[in-house]
Amino acid sequence: MAFEMPVLFCTGEPSGDMYAGLFIKALKQKHPDAQIYCVGDGSMRQAGGEVILEYRQLMTFGLIEGILSIWQNYQAYRRIARSLYRLHLRTFVAVAYPGINLLLCRVAKRLDVRVYFFLPP
Repeated sequence: MAFEMPVLFCTGEPSGDMYAGLFIKALKQKHPDAQIYCVGDGSMRQAGGEVILEYRQLMTFGLIEGILSIWQNYQAYRRIARSLYRLHLRTFVAVAYPGINLLLCRVAKRLDVRVYFFLPP
């Protein structure tokens, strides 16, 4: 895979954060000066990514909580979409979590950003 910098990794749950963290760590070993931004948490931050939004803001459990969090998730989506533009990203890596990532992939494609959808085991 050819990654143009800067890169944004976007995940929405702990296992995606773990796998993306391993991926970022390997990418940083190969390109130490790489600009990597993340929607994630601990593993991605420890690997050297700059977290622009914590994925916990996207997580909800249950029907009522899901309905009540629609506005909050929409605001998070808008913030990430603006970051795609504002940070002049060249590569977007969506890590599982299709609920928001499929929408963000569409935004990235419109901005002519290379898109990868990573589905870890």
